Amino acid sequence: MTPLVKKVYAMSLEAESADRGGRPLKASAKQPEMAHRCRAGFCQAPAARVTRGFTLIELLVVIAIIAILAALLLSALSGARLKAQQIVCLSNLKQLDQLALMYWQDFGTGFPRDSTGQNIWSRPYNRGLSGIHLCPVVREPKTLPPLQTGGRPTINPGTAANCWSVANSWDTSEDSIGSYALNGWLCTVQPWIADLLEKGGSFPSMNSVLYPARTPVFADGVWIFVSPQNNSVSPGPPGWDLFLGAKPNPIAPLASPIGCVTIGRHGSKPPTSAPRKWSGNQPLPRNWGVTVAFCDGHVERVRLPDLWTLTWNRTWLDGPQPPRRP
Repeated sequence: MTPLVKKVYAMSLEAESADRGGRPLKASAKQPEMAHRCRAGFCQAPAARVTRGFTLIELLVVIAIIAILAALLLSALSGARLKAQQIVCLSNLKQLDQLALMYWQDFGTGFPRDSTGQNIWSRPYNRGLSGIHLCPVVREPKTLPPLQTGGRPTINPGTAANCWSVANSWDTSEDSIGSYALNGWLCTVQPWIADLLEKGGSFPSMNSVLYPARTPVFADGVWIFVSPQNNSVSPGPPGWDLFLGAKPNPIAPLASPIGCVTIGRHGSKPPTSAPRKWSGNQPLPRNWGVTVAFCDGHVERVRLPDLWTLTWNRTWLDGPQPPRRP
């Protein structure tokens, strides 16, 4: 043991003796071990305890993980919300379908007319329906500019995300609003166009509906009525707008094309994300669809390309037909 090591060892013994009140230290088994460590050059004061924090990289990794989890959670919640809205839409159309079918079965004619002869579906019917005339994914009607001749537009078509409205007076609270379209081939009509619609394939009675499980009564739409013609068996020109849909016929509202229901209202994304320019050379996207109520009382979500397989009128011949009514 070198003189320096001996001196350090003696000082450590004196310090420990002082801590014990000056009592002499007894030899212990650890003293030879301590002496050995000192001889080996390991006599050091105990190191101070250091508290280590997070580095910048670690914080950034934690923040990134939290952001990814939040994005996944929000996506799942958005999907669940859209699914719940679709279920409410199915319930709304189920009730409207039952209303129309009960009237038809009791009186033998299509949707009723009011005392002025107007089809009640286009009148302010919505006051007593407790909101079932509106799909839960739609908002208020879009705002239209005033007419150059004064007044406000009478017809305000909807979109995939907006309901349609019809002005009945200067008071906007009197407007008829809705988000569903009635199959015009099921409507009772004025005598002067009865012959025309009869030739075009209208249904004069419930017994004339040969395929009730595939004949629509109501559907999500941008206008009050939809009356697809037999030549509407293929998508329209390039640039289908699945948000705005097709423009209704302002002169003959009952003659509205199938494009009035060819909209992206129900899908994996909100209706505001519906494609605005879909090429007519490609099939319509199957991830978008509309809710449809049928003459047999059932309601389902129909994908956009499958709208052409439904039996919209008596002379509709597109696609294979289901079993006929016995």
